[in-house]
Order: sequence, then C-alpha cells, then structure tokens
Amino acid sequence: GLEQMRQYFKEGDRTVDIIGFSRGAALALHFANQVLEEQPGAEVRFLGLWDTVACFGLPGNDLNIGWHLTLPDNVKHCYHAMALDERRGNFCLTRIEPGKDGTIGDRLQEVWFRGVHSDVGGGQCPGLSNIALSWMLRRAKEAGLPVDEEKLKHYESMCDPEAVVSKNFDPKKDPQRTINPGDFVHESVKARGHVGGRVHNDPPSGVRIAHG
Repeated sequence: GLEQMRQYFKEGDRTVDIIGFSRGAALALHFANQVLEEQPGAEVRFLGLWDTVACFGLPGNDLNIGWHLTLPDNVKHCYHAMALDERRGNFCLTRIEPGKDGTIGDRLQEVWFRGVHSDVGGGQCPGLSNIALSWMLRRAKEAGLPVDEEKLKHYESMCDPEAVVSKNFDPKKDPQRTINPGDFVHESVKARGHVGGRVHNDPPSGVRIAHG
C-alpha cells in the first residue's frame, strides 16, 4: 500500500481514505501511521475499521512488535464497528488508543454491533453485516466520500437486526468481550439473553446509543 502511494500520490495530493476488516483493519491502522511518517502533510480523511484483530504470526500472539496500532493525529475521522458476540481467543479485539499526541477527541467513534466477527465484518450473515456496513457508509458520506445514495439505501433495506447470530467453533468457551460503561452500542442491538442454544453478549446499563 505504501509503495503504491509513493507511485500514485502526486504533489499537492493531501487526502487519503483507508478501510479494513479484521487483521486488515490492524494493517489499515498501521498504514495510517506510515502515511503520517512518509507524507507529513497528508490527511487521512476517513479510516473505517471493522472488528480490528491485531494478531500477526502465531495464533494468540498479541505482542505485535513493530506494528503501529494507535490513532495517529493525521486521521480526521475514524469509525470502528465491533462484534458483540465474538469470543474466540484468536480473535481478540483491539480497541483504538491515542497516538503520540495523546488525544482523540471527537475523531473516533467505536460502536458495538450484534454478531460474531464475520457477522459484523461480512462473510456469514448478510442481515447483520449490512447493518454495520450501512452505518459505516453513512459515516463515510458525512465525511465527504462519494458514496452512492441509492446503493446505500439498498444495503439499508437488506438489514435484519433479528437475524440469527452465527455459531463459531469455540470449544474453550472463551470469555465474552468486555463492554465498558459509556461505550456506544448501535440502535439495532436488542437484548437476546439465552436463545438458540447460546448466551448472547447483551450490553450492560450505562452504554450510549449510536444512531444511523
């Protein structure tokens, strides 16, 4: 990605948009930091992340030596869609932390969505993944990206907040992900409790609701 940027980034170009899912989201975050180092005047207008998993090399390795996984100060808007019901140890969620300047302000919004890793990022349950996709596209359009409104409405029409959460192979029954007081939870998320032979990760009290 960085080599392509060197090749195609022309003098006067100042805007970069980056997206990624899973380990690709971690790579997108690392790439945003590389942009800051290589092109100090460039702005990352939009950084869209789906369920960031910063696990490179050996399964379960979360040391990530050499990877820059904090939010650099050249990012104007960062949005992170996170999977409520993922619990596998090899898919540990990486929450976004501030970079060198130590501040994030209103540049970042992380939002919980119903589903496991691929329900939110795509690949298993379109009814659920289209919710996170529609939310992300709305944020991208607000940030100034050329998002086609008709296609966006199509994705919104395909959302199904009542869709069954996918079952992943989890023999160890790893702990549920932690939802902190004050976290944002998407408005589509409803409490499910114990349904269909599984215990859903329902948000606690004290969370905030993200709309759109």
